[in-house]
Formats: sequence, C-alpha cells, structure tokens
Amino acid sequence: MSSFQRSIFLIPIIFLFLGAGCLPTKQTGRDGGIFKSTDQGKTWNQSALFPSIKGVGNLGGADIETMIMDPSDNLVFYIGTKEDGLFYSYDGANSWQRPRDTNLTSGFIPSVAVDTKNVCTVYVLKNQYVYKTIDCGRSFERIYDEVRSKVVPTKIAVDWYNPSHVYLGLSNGDVLKSTNEGRAWTQILTAKKEIVEIIISHADSRKVLIGTKSEGFFVSLDAGQTWKSLEQDLEPFKNADMVYDVSQNMTGSVMVAATGFGLLRSQDQGQSWEQIKLVTSPGQVIIRSVAIDPKNEKILYYVSGSTFYKTIDAGITWDTRKLPSTRSVSSMIIDTKDSSMIYLGMKLFEEQKKGL
Repeated sequence: MSSFQRSIFLIPIIFLFLGAGCLPTKQTGRDGGIFKSTDQGKTWNQSALFPSIKGVGNLGGADIETMIMDPSDNLVFYIGTKEDGLFYSYDGANSWQRPRDTNLTSGFIPSVAVDTKNVCTVYVLKNQYVYKTIDCGRSFERIYDEVRSKVVPTKIAVDWYNPSHVYLGLSNGDVLKSTNEGRAWTQILTAKKEIVEIIISHADSRKVLIGTKSEGFFVSLDAGQTWKSLEQDLEPFKNADMVYDVSQNMTGSVMVAATGFGLLRSQDQGQSWEQIKLVTSPGQVIIRSVAIDPKNEKILYYVSGSTFYKTIDAGITWDTRKLPSTRSVSSMIIDTKDSSMIYLGMKLFEEQKKGL
C-alpha cells in the first residue's frame, strides 16, 4: 500500500481522534519537532503542523525521542516524543497525524519499527508495553507486557529479510527475539546496561549489532544465537562504551557510531572500529546523532549541541553550520532515494536545560 493510499484510507477519520491543537507539554520555546532540509543541510525549515478538532496543531514544543522512515516508502515517517506520544506523516514530513488509539497520543515513545514487507504493520514501544498495528494505525494491540519492576522496552527492530523476526531491547540490558511477529519472545542476550541501539546489517540480516548505554557493543553473526562483547576492543577509545547512535550505508559495508569518545567507523558490520578525526578533541563534545549518506559513505553528518557538521571526504575536512534551534538533535535521517533531503528530530537535553 502506497503512502497516498494510506492517506486516503485515513482522511475520513483523522478529525475524529486528533485531539487539541496545542500539545499539553510545557516546553521551552517552539523550536522543537522536526526540521527538514532539501539541500544537504544548507538551509532548514521546521515541519511541525498537524490537524486537530481545534484547528492546526503544532509540534514545535515537543521533544523528539525517535524518528524512522518507512523502509518501503520514503514519504512515510513515524516519530516518538518524550511526552506527547506517537505521530506519523504520509507526505514526506510536511504534515503530521496522530493515531486513533488514545494510549499512544501521549507519553514517552522511545522506539518505533516498521515491517519491511507488510508496510501497515508497525511496532511501537510505550512504558512496559509493545504495541502493534497491522492496519496502518487504525487499531493497536498490546503484544508484550514487561512485568518486572523498573524494566521497560527501550529499542525495537524488525529483520528486513525475514520480518517475522523482531528484536526487542530492554532497559536492564536484556535482548529478546520473536520469530513469529511478536506473539512469543525468547531472551537471546543478557547485557548489564540499557539497550540503546539494535542495528541489523543491510548486507546480511544475520549480523546484528547491539549498542548499550555504557557497556559498548555486542555483535552476533548468526541472528542472535551467539554474541561477542566488544567492550575490550573499545578500550583504546575512552568512553566509547557509551553508545548514542549508529548509522549504516545502504549496502551495510560501513557503519558509523556516535559514542562518548566521538565518532567511530566500522567496515566489517561492527566487528572492529576505528576513530574518525573530528574538529573537536575526543570526548570534548556530546554527539548524540550521526548519519551516513546512503549511497556515498564518504559523506557523513553529525550534530553536537546546535551545530551541524558535514564531511564529504570521510572526515578529513568538516563544514559547520548553526541550526535554527536552541535544541539539539536526537534523530537524523537521510532520504534513501534523494540524499539531499535530511530530517532532524529535535530535543532539549538535560545539559542544555542547565545552560538556559
């Protein structure tokens, strides 16, 4: 089903469930939400409007926790916010909609994943639950309930080759896997720290990279049957065990990770890593988001604070520009079909709040 067909399907019911035009959260400023560039980051425009029963709503006050592009349709986006629930777009992030299910119109949404072959199937994390829709968001069901106290799902990913295989990361370091689209789960990894990234290699979906909050990476070459910890391999890079973000190119031949050390590059699906030279010294700034041009691994982007960095020579030289927001970036996506299109999810982090 195309983004156009999904839009037509949902238009008659949009105004029945979208809620108020203003989001209930009390954020500093209106420079949050999503920013979009059509010229590789030279200029930016905010994309924050959504229809509501009270008129046009605005995402500008929202902090974005996660943003994904539908792997089958570059016009379809899903975003999870810190306090304002789930939003989605069917027009290339030009406008946004909210789901009908009121369970997902507020609260913290840390991760979203889309089935690569059944595009109306989407997985959403909230609190201790995993929600799933198979009808493009018309309805959701809870397919996982974490019963342990103070343990919540933090990251979810769908195997692009076999989408019945779903990986789920938890705040206590556990990684679970389902081989039947979320109906049953098996624990496949026990780490000690929160799972912040699950990367399934574009080259081979059996190669899975897990990023943790402060325990580095775990890598599996056999779809999660066995794992290797890379914590010792990262020791030459101080604080690289703090993983913030990971990006890979279209072929999976190159991965780049944003860590507490800075940027690291892997050319073997995460099994080994090397330093990428930056303008700043290692550990001098916090880099929470990084992206590789899908078709040219020499072109990299990252954000620190409100500064946007770009290299066209794999990190030998960097160009910098100030973003039109006081917030930093939690998520960055480059369009897989048109790499001049870049999308940023904005968030006000704690270190920025202290500086206000």
